[in-house]
Amino acid sequence: MAFLAKKATRSPIETSCCQQRAVFRWFAAMLTCVDSEDLAHYLKYIITPLHHVLNTWTVKDPAANSLKQLAQEVWEFALKQAGTTNFHVALSYVQESLDYSRGKNREMRQARKAQRKRPGDDDDEPTQVTNVDIVHSLKKRRGNNVVKSKRRLHNTR
Repeated sequence: MAFLAKKATRSPIETSCCQQRAVFRWFAAMLTCVDSEDLAHYLKYIITPLHHVLNTWTVKDPAANSLKQLAQEVWEFALKQAGTTNFHVALSYVQESLDYSRGKNREMRQARKAQRKRPGDDDDEPTQVTNVDIVHSLKKRRGNNVVKSKRRLHNTR
C-alpha cells in the first residue's frame, strides 16, 4: 500500500487524492488491528507517504486540503497507537533517508551540470565533481541511450 501511495503522487491531483485517501484509510484500519510491538516494523512505511503529503504538498485544492487533514489524523493516530518512542525512531529513519536521497539527487544535478559545462563558458567558479562514480554512471547511461536510439532507427527502416 505504501507503494501505491508513492505511485499516486505522480498522478493528476484528482486521481492522486482519491488513491491516497484510500491508502490512508487502509493504514488507519491496519493501525487498529496490529499490536504496538508488531507495528514498529511497519511504521516507517506508514509514515513515509504521510510525511510527504504533510510536508511537501502546497496545492490549493479542496481535495488536497481534505487529504492533508486525513493524513494529519492518521499521523496522530499512528503516534497514539505505536507510542512516542517507536514513532519517533521511525520518523527519524524516514527523515534521514529523505536527507540522504536529496543529497544524492543534488550530487547528480551537480554532475550533470559539470558534464554540460563547456571550456569556453565564463563562470566565476568552475563546478567540481567529487564523486567519480556519478560521472561514470552518467556517461554509461548516455552511451546506453545512444545505443537504444540507433536500434530504434535501425528497426524503423
